[in-house]
Amino acid sequence: MDGSEERSGTTPDDWPDAIEAAFDMGLSHVAHGTMTHDHGADVDKHLAELKEWMDVFKNFQPPQAEVVVFNPSER
Repeated sequence: MDGSEERSGTTPDDWPDAIEAAFDMGLSHVAHGTMTHDHGADVDKHLAELKEWMDVFKNFQPPQAEVVVFNPSER
């Protein structure tokens, strides 16, 4: 379980805070699912919500990951 059941009542107004909180926790990826939302089999509603989420998400830059290079000679 990923906790999405607890978030199914969120609105687009909640999404920026959720995205920022995920990045603040050090996560490098976030996802948004619509299957627990009340869209039924209406694919257009699922896609419309995903587009709306992407419009919110595009305002955020994930933190730059630290690059670690393994060098066996430094063991």
